[in-house]
Amino acid sequence: CEADIEDFAGNVPELWTYYCCGQDHDYLPNRFMAMPSWRNRSIGMQMYKYDIVGFLQWGYNFYGNMHSVNEIEPYTDVSGEHWVPAGDPFSVYPAPHGKVFESLRIVVFHDALQDMSAMKLCESLYSKEEVVAEIEKTFGEELFFTTCAKSEATMLAIRERINEMIKAKL
Repeated sequence: CEADIEDFAGNVPELWTYYCCGQDHDYLPNRFMAMPSWRNRSIGMQMYKYDIVGFLQWGYNFYGNMHSVNEIEPYTDVSGEHWVPAGDPFSVYPAPHGKVFESLRIVVFHDALQDMSAMKLCESLYSKEEVVAEIEKTFGEELFFTTCAKSEATMLAIRERINEMIKAKL
């Protein structure tokens, strides 16, 4: 998971990562309901910096409690009967006719992936080192998997800086 990934980054080809219940303190990113969206969105710049190629999300539509003993009602129970932090067991809500409603958390995660794509485009115009340097300059400190943006303004400023760099070369 993210708290341990730096031990593997740079040493494991085609590395993947995931969120787990442990990222509920400090400024670790995650998608829990009690966290602001910028903490969720920070994963994009972290995945970019560390060349993460995939993300595992265990809780896409898990509507159960611990050990799947009981089914939960996701519109009234977002923690699997207090088993995990609110927002951890699912990213979508059931909708009529076998469809789903996206949660804000999954929409913001999509934004993080879009940020990562923009950073890769920027890298094709500059270099990885230059892009990471600009991210960290705007971020205000070195970026690790154990840190994330500390405000919406910072997260948006990072994306705007990437957009500016791309525009300057196109």
